Amino acid sequence: MTMGGNDVGFTDIVVQCFVLRLGDPCRNALQGAIADIPAMKEQLVAGMTVIRSKMRPDAQFMLIGYPNLTRATTYGLLSTQGWYDVKADLAKLMSLGAQVQQEAVDAVNASSGKKSTYYISTVDEAYAGHEINQNNLLPNPNDWLWNVGETWVIPETYHPKPAGWAAAAQQVSAEYAKHPLKKTGKY
Repeated sequence: MTMGGNDVGFTDIVVQCFVLRLGDPCRNALQGAIADIPAMKEQLVAGMTVIRSKMRPDAQFMLIGYPNLTRATTYGLLSTQGWYDVKADLAKLMSLGAQVQQEAVDAVNASSGKKSTYYISTVDEAYAGHEINQNNLLPNPNDWLWNVGETWVIPETYHPKPAGWAAAAQQVSAEYAKHPLKKTGKY
């Protein structure tokens, strides 16, 4: 499963930076998200701990990382302070988010005394070349994220299309293959 994006205001980032394309509100959303990263770790640990407590002892939990939201080489917006480099702050947020997700998984494993929770950090690599290019407003069938206006279900915007989910599923399968379940005979 994925966890953490909504805790740092994913919807606000999408709306301000990619739908409305407003420089100052986008900067506020991204910088606010970066500031919220430490709290996200606590929420991830708490959430995964609750989920793990309801799972069989031999079950595995896979936390899936997030894909990059843009493949544009540069992406910025005009703000009251001049040109705002959205891509730089987005890259910083993605990097910090991935680091905290891994730390949260490590904390859950440490507190349980066993390694049965895993972080899949390769989703962004799997999506490479299939992210949205914000400098081209036309929908691209090769994109694995729903672009603005491409779906009637507004909350799906900037969420994976079926090809994106399939890529994430392949990442989960590859990780699962590294850690086969030990059969306990208890079902």
